[in-house]
Amino acid sequence: MLRRKIRPENGYCLFFPNRESGRRFEAGRRVGVWAWEEWKQVRLGLFSVHLDGDADHLITTSEGLECVVRGTFGIVVSGTAEDREQRLERATASCPPTRSPDERIESEFFRDWATNYCVGAVKQTIKQYSFSELLDSPDVRKQVSVEIEERLRGSLDEIGLVLVESTVIVEPSEPSGLLATQAVMERWREYQRVVDEADLATQEAALEKQRRVLALQQTFEIDKMKSEARVHEEEAALEIERKKTNRDKEDELRKIQKSMDEWSLEYQIGRISNEESIDKRKHEAKARLEGLNRAREEEALTADLETLKLRETTEQKRISVAKLTEELSKLEVGRIQREGMADASVAKARSLAEMAGPLKMRDLTLDALPKIIEGASRPIEKIADMRVLAVSGGAGESQENALGGLLASATSLPIMKEVMRFLHELEDPKQELLEPMAGESPD
Repeated sequence: MLRRKIRPENGYCLFFPNRESGRRFEAGRRVGVWAWEEWKQVRLGLFSVHLDGDADHLITTSEGLECVVRGTFGIVVSGTAEDREQRLERATASCPPTRSPDERIESEFFRDWATNYCVGAVKQTIKQYSFSELLDSPDVRKQVSVEIEERLRGSLDEIGLVLVESTVIVEPSEPSGLLATQAVMERWREYQRVVDEADLATQEAALEKQRRVLALQQTFEIDKMKSEARVHEEEAALEIERKKTNRDKEDELRKIQKSMDEWSLEYQIGRISNEESIDKRKHEAKARLEGLNRAREEEALTADLETLKLRETTEQKRISVAKLTEELSKLEVGRIQREGMADASVAKARSLAEMAGPLKMRDLTLDALPKIIEGASRPIEKIADMRVLAVSGGAGESQENALGGLLASATSLPIMKEVMRFLHELEDPKQELLEPMAGESPD
């Protein structure tokens, strides 16, 4: 279901007759309402009902004699928090609820309704008293006012309104007709005389009050004029004093300005003198600095010349030492070469002597190698189906054929291995001796 928010106007309340008790009164805030809900927007607060004793409201006593009633009644819509919902329900019973926020129940509706109740309460109360009682006794007239207030309060309570103020004045009118007897007329004239005297006394009191007010106003105006005159005099004196003070301040400012100008002139002169002295000192310091710089540069040049000379002398000595060292190195190399050649000749002779036997054995082995291989290959002749592979690397054509047959036979491989190892052992010492010899150059 959709809901919308509504807010009562200032001074108004929303009364929801179909809600549960305690939730029917809303004021001063926005309220969410369902689509089916209806309400009454009621004007709250105090309103007044006035009775001016006009001919429209004829008031008569128990004898039917007329009375003039003047009264003012203050009435409030709503009430306390405990009973305001019940009072609003009774006060707005004749007003149908609506869903429009623009429809309102104003105070005029309650004023017209309450006026009828006020007139009714006055008529019912005056009807219980006689004309004579109202003429003769002021207490009776006061009692009538109290009874009117009580009766009206009860009547308004039945329709949900609250009576908070009641002022009623009952005045018997001049009797007429059959009941206007001589005795009644004398009593009414006496009453009228008393009323007139009271009115006269009231008027005199009002005049006296007015005279006192006028006297007070006159006194106040006089005092006001005197006060204004004193204020003007004080303001004039203050203005004179202020102008005098301003003149004194201006004189003092001029003196200060003059002193500042003099001081400023002296300061400018002193500043110029100081600047000239400072410039002079700067030039002197600059000249001294330039002299020091020149002296330092001369000293640096002298030191550089001495350094160059020292470096030149050191370089010449180093070259001489290098030449001597080179000559000594050549002499030492020559000596070492001579000693090495002598040692090499001795070692060569010794090695040749030692290798003479193995070399001879190697040559003999190589010469007998074909016969050895031929004897080892004889068992192969009996094998008719074996293929013979040729192996190169032998010495001469006869050696290649012999080695080919040897490698082809499985029985000759161990013999070939041993022969080659033997030859290698014989060859290595010889190579070790021959290699250094091959590198030597004759002197």
